[in-house]
Amino acid sequence: EALDRTDIGWVLPMTADDLVGLLGTFSGVITLDASLRAGLLKQAGHLLADELGLEGAATTDVPYLARCWRARRTVA
Repeated sequence: EALDRTDIGWVLPMTADDLVGLLGTFSGVITLDASLRAGLLKQAGHLLADELGLEGAATTDVPYLARCWRARRTVA
């Protein structure tokens, strides 16, 4: 079998609100009790502001990587 791999990387500028929204999509967060989830997301927003100075329209570059694999059968 022939196996090909390609990595595709990109950077997405994100605000604190974007990052908190992204955090809210993780299953471990989605399944939390509503009050715990709200508290966690609020705490994440404060952490981004206090530790990284990320608030308002300020953005940080978030790197992404898609690792793509393709297998092809070969006739023997």
